[in-house]
Amino acid sequence: MPKTNKLYEKIIPKFVPNSVVLALFSIIAFFSGPVKKRIRELHFRENSRLFSEHAERFLKNTGHIENQSEWTGVLFGTHKKSDMSYSGCEIIATYNALRSLGDKSDTIPYLIRYFEQKGIALKGGFGITPSAPCKFFRSRGFEVKKLTTRKKEDINSFGERYRTFIVTFYWNVNNIKDQLHTVNISKEADGFYIHNNYFRAKGGGYSRQGAYSSLAEAIDNLGANAVPLAVVCIRPSTAHIDRRTMKNTGERFTTKTSLVLYFLEGCKALFLSEVIFSIMVAFLDMVNPKIIQYTVDYLIGDSNSRMPFYMQMIVDFTGGKEYLRAHIAMMALIVVIIAFLCAVFRYLNKLLNSMAAEKLICRMRDILFEHISHLPFSWHSENHTGDIIQRCTSDVETIKNFLSEQLTALFRIVIMIGLGLTFMFQIDVKLSLISAAFIPVIVLYSLFFHNRIGSAFENADIEEGKLSAIAQENLTGVRVVRAFGREKFERERFEKKNTEYTNMWVHLMKLLAAFWTSNDLISGFQGMTVLVMGSVFCVQGRITVGELIAFVAYNAMISWPVRLLGRVISEMSKAGVSIDRLRYIMNSEVEKDDEDAGEPPLNKDIEFNHVSFTYENGTAEILKDVSFKVEAGKTVGVLGGTGSGKSTLMYLLDRLYNLPENGGSITIGGVDIRKIKMHYLRENIGFVLQEPFLFSRTLFENIGITSKSAKMEDVRKAAKMASLDDTIKNFDEGYDTFVGERGVTLSGGQKQRTAIAQMLITNPPIMIFDDSLSAVDTETDAKIRAALDKHAGMATTIIISHRITTLMHADRIIVLSHGKVVEEGTHDELLAENGLYRRIYDIQIQGGGEGIA
Repeated sequence: MPKTNKLYEKIIPKFVPNSVVLALFSIIAFFSGPVKKRIRELHFRENSRLFSEHAERFLKNTGHIENQSEWTGVLFGTHKKSDMSYSGCEIIATYNALRSLGDKSDTIPYLIRYFEQKGIALKGGFGITPSAPCKFFRSRGFEVKKLTTRKKEDINSFGERYRTFIVTFYWNVNNIKDQLHTVNISKEADGFYIHNNYFRAKGGGYSRQGAYSSLAEAIDNLGANAVPLAVVCIRPSTAHIDRRTMKNTGERFTTKTSLVLYFLEGCKALFLSEVIFSIMVAFLDMVNPKIIQYTVDYLIGDSNSRMPFYMQMIVDFTGGKEYLRAHIAMMALIVVIIAFLCAVFRYLNKLLNSMAAEKLICRMRDILFEHISHLPFSWHSENHTGDIIQRCTSDVETIKNFLSEQLTALFRIVIMIGLGLTFMFQIDVKLSLISAAFIPVIVLYSLFFHNRIGSAFENADIEEGKLSAIAQENLTGVRVVRAFGREKFERERFEKKNTEYTNMWVHLMKLLAAFWTSNDLISGFQGMTVLVMGSVFCVQGRITVGELIAFVAYNAMISWPVRLLGRVISEMSKAGVSIDRLRYIMNSEVEKDDEDAGEPPLNKDIEFNHVSFTYENGTAEILKDVSFKVEAGKTVGVLGGTGSGKSTLMYLLDRLYNLPENGGSITIGGVDIRKIKMHYLRENIGFVLQEPFLFSRTLFENIGITSKSAKMEDVRKAAKMASLDDTIKNFDEGYDTFVGERGVTLSGGQKQRTAIAQMLITNPPIMIFDDSLSAVDTETDAKIRAALDKHAGMATTIIISHRITTLMHADRIIVLSHGKVVEEGTHDELLAENGLYRRIYDIQIQGGGEGIA
């Protein structure tokens, strides 16, 4: 670096504030390229100094926090070049803070929608006052402490000067000294880029990495640290809100209203705006009949009665009574203008309604998907998939329609009926009472149908759920149906249920037809009565012709809202049923960790201690006082007949089902698995199920689905270990081969080997193979076991199988029968015992069969 620059750095800052120097240099920068470069160098040095100060301040302040290990530090930065920011500091900071707490359920897309719904801008930073994320954490029941104290205006001016790209990351409060690194993500035409503004190791600089195909990929490639401008610490409080269900743990939606209000969070402003425009439309609709009335009576006719003040104002404003008589078209123009304004407000009302409705349904689906994905394995076993899908589609749509159409229409109905009756009573009280007498008849008649329609809708929804479940089962198992020639039986079964569902809807439509027809008759009779009595009053001189015209118009205007009130009531009953069906889902308990659950190392011994278990919907005890030990790094085989409890043992180990309090215990390294966070436990247990499930994606995506950053070499390595690579090479598309729904294009053995590769790519410390080699031939079985022995390292492996050749090389073999451990030992030891294992061995090996006693 030139000597003059060093002299500048040593002398000038002592006498001239940096802000003045930077301002002068900024002016010169317009005319000098080298000066621009010098400014950037100064920016980076000033950048580093300020960030270091904040880091030191943070370390000093953390001394005031008790139980530091309970707190998570969250870093917030400033960002002024908002046109380059994709998600903003708020999103990434919040996302990573939640991940640091072990909660990976709040995804970035959800958080983006959350901030949008709260009206928080996604672009631009917030300097030293990260109020938006702090509100988010407090709304989740976290305690929040802000630890930095630098003046907000200094930070803002600093960000304005440097145009820094700063994104936020979390760290443990004890590791902040390593956090001197600034990064930001930008979304551009060809993908996502990572901008690095300052590298301490390189002495400052700037780089741009990318383009990445997705935001998630860019985040995964970011450095783990960021530069602090503001730091807060958070920890769960006693009133912590479960982030997976977005409600207080233990809280229930006890009423329909509580669930509706919860769904409306983030949409209330739009719905309120829509209601305001609805009121304006209703008011303007009521103005024109009055104008027509006074035009007929005062301008065309010669009424001598005094005009109301608002009509007198319109007349005076438009030129006076005599002028308007000569230019009667002016009044017609006023009516047209008001009608045009009414149309504009009606358009805005519809626009806001559409925006609110789509935002609402998006939020409802997100919440339901998040909640259902965290419900226990047992809950999914007890509920039909088709019925769940029907609740999340049809019922969600019903609730959306009610909230966005009927409920908002209710406000307009109240306003129109209220204003209409007010104007009608001003014209003639007696005629108004005649008209109003029909309103309670229509309302009471609607309420009479309310219960019958409600129960009919409930029965129809139940039948629709059953029909969806049958359709889903048959479409999923269509190959089994065709293989056994069951098409006729399943068709008749479906037709029977479809007929019941159709009859249910026919009955419902009869009720609705009777309801609307009778409503039409009552409304028609009301209109005819008002017209006849009004004509009589007009002839008698009780009311004028203009008043009769206005009264009939108002009566017609309130006639439809009164009839619509009946429809709203009937739709309310249908929506109430749908809300109850969603309340059943939302009130179902999600899986949750114990308060003292932790993340201990899992490469330890596994012990089953007097484990007994019965499924909730079962009668027989599946496991009875089962006890055995699996040493760390060893391979253990589990052999047993159908229904002996082999798979149940592994479900309990992976906490897909939870042991009851009196059902014994399962420990890893002496720690009860109930004291281990479920997500952490499952993340570190590789489980290949007996019936593998493959997604409708490519082989590459299916194998790499369990890894966040799987590359082709990782996928190919896992496939080779599962003896799948050679098979894939024979496919025309190779690893890009699309496997179809549930892997339909693959054979049973290929699906099992794909599932094994899914697990092996993550190399977990505990591997479980639940009869996952049953569909592969003996040679492939031997290859997979040899690859596992070579590459599994220190992983603890549990293999469940009915094939002794798969288990005979295990370090230890557990033999189950009727839910009990009947034998335990090595292959040679069990053969010598001459028990159940020996009998199975004789059948399979010497007899050439694969039967099991």
